Amino acid sequence: MCYYGLDKPGMHVAVVGLGGLGHVAVMFLKALGIKVTVISSSPKKREEAISKFGVDSFFVSRDQAEMKEIVIRKALPILKEAIKGFANHDVFFGRCFKIADLGCSSGPNTLLSATNIIDIVHEECTQNNRKTPQFQVSLVDLIGNDFNTVFRLLPNFYAKLKEDKGKNFGPCFISAVPGSFYDRLFPDESLHLVYSSYSLHWLSQVPEGLENNTSNIYFSKTSPPNVFEAYQKQYATNFTKFLQVRSKEVVSGGRMVLTLIGRSFSDPTIDDCVIPWEILTLSLLDLVKEEIVIRKALPILKEAIKGFANHDVFFGRCFKIADLGCSSGPNTLLSATNIIDIVHEECTQNNRKTPQFQVSLVDLVGNDFNTVFRLLPNFYAKLKEDKGKNFGPCFISAVPGSFYDRLFPDESLHLVYSSYSLHWLSQVPEGLENNTSNIYFSKTSPPNVFEAYQKQYASDFTKFLQVRSKEVVSGGRMVLTLIGRSFSDPTIDDCVIPWEILTLSLLDLVKEGLVRESDITSFNIPMYNPCEDEIKTIVENEGSFSLDSITAIRESWVPYDTDYTNPCAFKELSLRHGENAKKMVRAVMEPLLAAHFGRFVEKPKHDWSLCRHLFPSKAGGTPAWLDPVNLPTGNSCLCDICGEPLRFLLQAYAPLSDKDSTFHRTLFVFMCTSMSCLLRDQHEQWKHHPEKGSRSIKVFRGQLPRNNQFYSSEAPKNDGSDKPLGTAASLCSWCGTWKGDKVCSNCKRARYCSKKHQAIHWSSAHKLQCRTIETLQESSSRSTNSSEDILKAGSNVTWPEYEIINEDESEFDTEIPNSNAYGKALPTANEDEGDAKCWASFQKRIARAPEQVLRYSRHELANPLWPMLSGQPSKADIPKCTSCGSPRAFEFQILPQLLYYFDVKNEYNSLDWATIVVYTCEASCDGSLAYQEEFAWVQLTSQSR
Repeated sequence: MCYYGLDKPGMHVAVVGLGGLGHVAVMFLKALGIKVTVISSSPKKREEAISKFGVDSFFVSRDQAEMKEIVIRKALPILKEAIKGFANHDVFFGRCFKIADLGCSSGPNTLLSATNIIDIVHEECTQNNRKTPQFQVSLVDLIGNDFNTVFRLLPNFYAKLKEDKGKNFGPCFISAVPGSFYDRLFPDESLHLVYSSYSLHWLSQVPEGLENNTSNIYFSKTSPPNVFEAYQKQYATNFTKFLQVRSKEVVSGGRMVLTLIGRSFSDPTIDDCVIPWEILTLSLLDLVKEEIVIRKALPILKEAIKGFANHDVFFGRCFKIADLGCSSGPNTLLSATNIIDIVHEECTQNNRKTPQFQVSLVDLVGNDFNTVFRLLPNFYAKLKEDKGKNFGPCFISAVPGSFYDRLFPDESLHLVYSSYSLHWLSQVPEGLENNTSNIYFSKTSPPNVFEAYQKQYASDFTKFLQVRSKEVVSGGRMVLTLIGRSFSDPTIDDCVIPWEILTLSLLDLVKEGLVRESDITSFNIPMYNPCEDEIKTIVENEGSFSLDSITAIRESWVPYDTDYTNPCAFKELSLRHGENAKKMVRAVMEPLLAAHFGRFVEKPKHDWSLCRHLFPSKAGGTPAWLDPVNLPTGNSCLCDICGEPLRFLLQAYAPLSDKDSTFHRTLFVFMCTSMSCLLRDQHEQWKHHPEKGSRSIKVFRGQLPRNNQFYSSEAPKNDGSDKPLGTAASLCSWCGTWKGDKVCSNCKRARYCSKKHQAIHWSSAHKLQCRTIETLQESSSRSTNSSEDILKAGSNVTWPEYEIINEDESEFDTEIPNSNAYGKALPTANEDEGDAKCWASFQKRIARAPEQVLRYSRHELANPLWPMLSGQPSKADIPKCTSCGSPRAFEFQILPQLLYYFDVKNEYNSLDWATIVVYTCEASCDGSLAYQEEFAWVQLTSQSR
């Protein structure tokens, strides 16, 4: 360190890694009075680095979002100077300020750059008494980028913008543009500011001529001279092209702010530049020797189709199109293709140059835009093949949002097109409570139901016209196709029969026990098919558009099925028509039904599939106790806060192979159904491990050796023939969960876990049951079975029962950085920022498996996936095992999606949580009880509730 001049107090040195050598380096540097930053690949070493070694800052090198945030914040002063440097504020901060963020990625910092730019422009305008302009922000990255995740961040982004800047600020319009920033991405002179952070050091492809750079993954001190020259040449070519294409897209006087990884010395082989890659090369070579790493060719970025900038007098320089309700299927780009074909043909016939095209694909935030973007390379290639090299260019972007809201700047569109979308309403109409046993209006619906649908459609379509009138240029056009009706009567068979048949099918599911009737009552299709007169009236009353024409087209379910008038149900074509109708209804309705009712495949496949002798993992219903005799008793069964018996939440079968006593092992989770108790439970956690906190969530661990008195030592066949050994304890006749120690004094058959359940059962059903059982006992030798069947009917305090497919996530979890890394990396990050980053990371992770209710990973390196930074436990907050004194470790967490499957409504005092994390004894000790109580930490959606 002295040799390299690192012994001067006040210097700031970065140490890569915190192994043995890293420890020594940090201690020497701190002894010399030098500020130290540690860059480590392990987030677990953060606490050790700061508390034990006293480092000044700590960064996780594999956390690209964290590293990128550092760059963005350090570049902020440069960004401010660039924006303040605009020569004419009236021109640049006019009606709409247009920004492109090149290389936006999809992490929690994706919108940080846009936020900074908006803040700076807003501040500049405020200081100079100017009105803040509208903002149009285009997020650019390669086609493979996860734009879906970015779009899910937008609602919170818009809400925060409105909260910080006020209702009169904006608006701000955000879209995604998939493509390489080394190609054309925008029309001529369409951008005021181009921003790129942490991206432009990436080349468009691996340089050519590196065949002799053996045993290296980058240029190094041992590389031949031609290798560096090849990299240098490739970068010069790429950056030159970048400047050329941007020069056409940025307005005169516009600005670019670019941050990238560079070097401070002319020599490219200096240690700072090559040592990290040399170390990585050695590591990879070691992995190759161990046959762990499979060689993967470095990805070569595909060249996008070159734009040819021509303008046309008739259509202008750029023809701007919006496709509203684009969806994400194979026909998504068909509308854009048709429009381009028509414009191109029109220009060719009139000897005009075809304009540039800018196509905006619009759909809701949840649409799968990633799939759409993967269609673009073939789309662009086909366009070039069909129209020739001199055609275009065409620019396609995605705009997430509802077409009932503003989506574009004022007067920015020439043509608005929407196909098969505008019959969908913005919401289910209000006041449909009396439309029982229907999912749409029908012939049996009360008059107010149709009126509610009609009113909702008129309101939605009026708003649609109002917002489009501001976005479409004077003389622009809209072409809208939607499902309508050819008669004024909305209850004609063509309109209602498909939905009446679907309603009957759902009612059949009620009879089968797969769906509750209350679910059908609460479900109504948010769709309306208007007639011509309704459309004409709404357009005329709104007044912004004139109706050129309206045409009714009668279509069958599929183009080739023309037999829709044949009354003979036995003819082949008529049967095919019915099959096509079924497929069409399913294609449209299945996503809505799945979202409302859940996926039926998660229900138990057989009556016996979740019995205790099959060792299930399950949620809801009653517990399948592992030890069916020695159940928890006394206060263990009760909420410590309100004293009510706890309800069974779920159980996870988690055997361990390291010792015989854990051959069978199941964890059971119970909780109080009161949200007030859950809030108290959270506050009990914050008391920092009291001797015995009052809990509303309790976890029990049960385990058995292979040879035991309750189950066969052989694996079950799972065909319905398996039977448990021995008998089981009698359970409560009301809840079916806890041991029934109390017996009904009349019938001597009903048993209860508590006086409260006995009283509830008596008042609701058992008063009558008691007499029936007494009669059966007197008249039938089969009274035992009959009375048990009657008693089973009394249980109605359980959640719906589901099977849990339990997959160990340890391999993934070892790669998840600790959530504490978010928000604490920078001194300027406050708790709210940390919560926002954690929440974004949490949402991104659970979006991969939206049906997942439990994340299991009993691994020494595994961490919970925390939704928020605040409200996380320290090690001291997790009590040790009360039986053996061993530490408790994370084993699984319960996700909030379970509330959806349990149909928990958003009502007063109804349950809600962000996550419930379960910690169990590391030794999984046997203890003295059949069920050892473990520990759960609850994190609510708001830590201040």
